[in-house]
Amino acid sequence: MSTKNATIRSRLYNNNSTGDFQSTIYKRRWNSSNAKSKEEEYDDDLDDDEEEEEEDDKGLLYKGPFAKLTLKLKRVSLTTAFMGLFGVPLLAVLKSGGDVSAIGKVAVGGVAVLAATGSTLALSFCFSPYIHTLEVMPSSSKEEELLKATTRNILGVTVETIFDPNKDVVPYKGNRPFCNFLANDKSLYVHPELIHDQKLYAQLFGETKEQQEETERKHQQSQDDEFF
Repeated sequence: MSTKNATIRSRLYNNNSTGDFQSTIYKRRWNSSNAKSKEEEYDDDLDDDEEEEEEDDKGLLYKGPFAKLTLKLKRVSLTTAFMGLFGVPLLAVLKSGGDVSAIGKVAVGGVAVLAATGSTLALSFCFSPYIHTLEVMPSSSKEEELLKATTRNILGVTVETIFDPNKDVVPYKGNRPFCNFLANDKSLYVHPELIHDQKLYAQLFGETKEQQEETERKHQQSQDDEFF
C-alpha cells in the first residue's frame, strides 16, 4: 500500500513540475512577444513623428536661431512689468505711514513702474519684427508664391504675416534694430546669412549676396579713404 502511494505521489509531482515548467515557458514567450510588440509600436510612433516633421519642414524656408531666446526674454520682461504695475502700488498702500511722504511714495512708485514697463516696451520694439519661422503657404501657386512669416507680439502671442515677396516687400533703410525689410508695411527681420536661396535673398533685400558684399566693400573702402 505504501509503495502504491509513493508511486502516485511521484507521478503527481512529475505532472505538477512539468506543468509549472510549461507555464513558465509560456509566460516567457508571452512576455517576449509583448515586449516585441511594444518595441514595434514605439518604432511606429517614432516613424510617424519623423514623417510629420518632414511634412512640416517641406515648406520651411527659414527658422530664427534666437526664436526661443527672444520669446523667453519677452515672457520674463512681461512678468516683471506686471509685478511693477500691480506690486508697487500695492506695497505703497500696505506701507502707509512712516517717515516718507505721499509725494515721495508716488515718485518712487512712478519710477519703478516706468522702469518695469519701459524695459518691456523697449524689448518689444526691438524683437517684435524678429521672424521665428518663414515658410511657403501650401495653397500658393508657382506663379504667385505667398510666404508666411511668424513673429511674436509684446504678449508673446503668435502673429502671422502673409505676403507676396514679389509685390509686398520693401527693403528697410531705417535705424530700427532687428529690422531689415518691410512686408505689407510691417517691420520684419531675418538673419541674411541664413537665407540660402538667392532668389529669395534678392526679393527680401533688393539685391543678391554678391551685390551686397560688393556694396559693403565699396562703403568700407570709401570710409578708409576718408580716414587717411
